[in-house]
Amino acid sequence: MRKLVAGLLAALLMTAGMVALTNSTASAGRCPYTGCIKTITSGKAIDAKRPGKVRVNFRVRTRGNAVPRGAVKVIIKGNGNYRSKVVGYPGNDVVKFFGVPNGSYQVFIKYIPARNSTFKRSRQLTVVTVR
Repeated sequence: MRKLVAGLLAALLMTAGMVALTNSTASAGRCPYTGCIKTITSGKAIDAKRPGKVRVNFRVRTRGNAVPRGAVKVIIKGNGNYRSKVVGYPGNDVVKFFGVPNGSYQVFIKYIPARNSTFKRSRQLTVVTVR
């Protein structure tokens, strides 16, 4: 009887261990389709001639001729300051920030695809100095 209980316990533990170690694909949560399209975000932050003004130009592309649809979030971080703006894409490719104090800032440009889109997220980091 002891051998039977010990054998059942060992089989139960081995089955639970195998189930606990199985993995699902990590990319399933980001894109609902199997053939998701990679996007490329490029941008440049420009310190305008007027003090305290920063202009960020950006573009989201794919390898083919598809036009990514969604939103672009532009974040400026540095010197204890944090500012962000979200604009629809395509349509807007310039974001302007006013009243930015002097200093060096990191500029994050993030593409966020529309809901149920076949495009993947992408981002870029650049640096701007405000004088």
